Amino acid sequence: MLNNLNLYVFPAGAEFSYETVLQALSRVPVRPCGPLEMSTLGFESIFGESDDRLLMRVENNVFCFMAAGEEKSLLNPVLRKRLAAAIQAFEVEKNRRPTKSEQEELKNRVINAMTAETMGCPFEVACMIDLDQGWLAVGALSGTRSEAIVSAMRLALRSFPARPAMSKVAPQAVLTDWLLNQKAPEPLELGQDCDLVFPEETTRCWRGRRTELIGQEVQTHLAEGMRASLLGLVMGDASFSIDTTLRLRSLKVLEPDQATNEDENVKAAEILRLARTLISLLPFIEQHFGIERPTPVSMEDSAASAVASNSFARMDFTYDESVADV
Repeated sequence: MLNNLNLYVFPAGAEFSYETVLQALSRVPVRPCGPLEMSTLGFESIFGESDDRLLMRVENNVFCFMAAGEEKSLLNPVLRKRLAAAIQAFEVEKNRRPTKSEQEELKNRVINAMTAETMGCPFEVACMIDLDQGWLAVGALSGTRSEAIVSAMRLALRSFPARPAMSKVAPQAVLTDWLLNQKAPEPLELGQDCDLVFPEETTRCWRGRRTELIGQEVQTHLAEGMRASLLGLVMGDASFSIDTTLRLRSLKVLEPDQATNEDENVKAAEILRLARTLISLLPFIEQHFGIERPTPVSMEDSAASAVASNSFARMDFTYDESVADV
């Protein structure tokens, strides 16, 4: 879903269209992990396996899509136990301890065997892209997974200069100022959650959940020098939290939106409701945090950036060159 979000920006008005994005996503289909693959990544329909629609229009040039794939997880205790057994078998056969390089080879054999035996665990990540305003919202709290999805889009689109949303002013200063003034700028209102830390000692944290933020307790902590690292906010019928990295957490729409098409399933309808809320929220984030926009880069530079991404190197995908360019 779009409840926890990493935000990315790209040049507003970039020359992307529905057709170019659709063609790009179709180049990277979802597939299961191979025997020696730890993970795969691709794009599928929000509406389910029986549907071939890769993009769901929210409004105008705003669309939602679904990234999906499989991941394998190897348990360290099992790995250590099987490696110890392999080393013991080597010692019995060779009548000596394996060298460092031989131990490394044994470890690789054990990892490959475990990888081939392990079933991939499927995952789905809902995303929203605003082609006119230059926003990409990835519905994963994990930065690694979000970066992998963005890198896959860079290679599929061949030119996609997106980067994590960064502000011109310190987000911590903005959030703390709202708490000190006991008021957020309209149409935002203070919610019920916040995390406070000492700037020089981030290990000490005060967490308030379902707490009255307009009260003496919070003001006392602020007077002691604590600063906001996460703040809960409300906008209309939506609630969410934002942290100092501009990640959105726990985005919820309090009142369900009944204006959904009959052919949309429950999951797609929920994503659509959250996306409509996000469209209204992003301009205020840009206004109050002063989001910096990247400059366009060449096709080659964008693709090279994706190849160089360490996070993306852990994801494998099939790139279908047979899909015609628009």
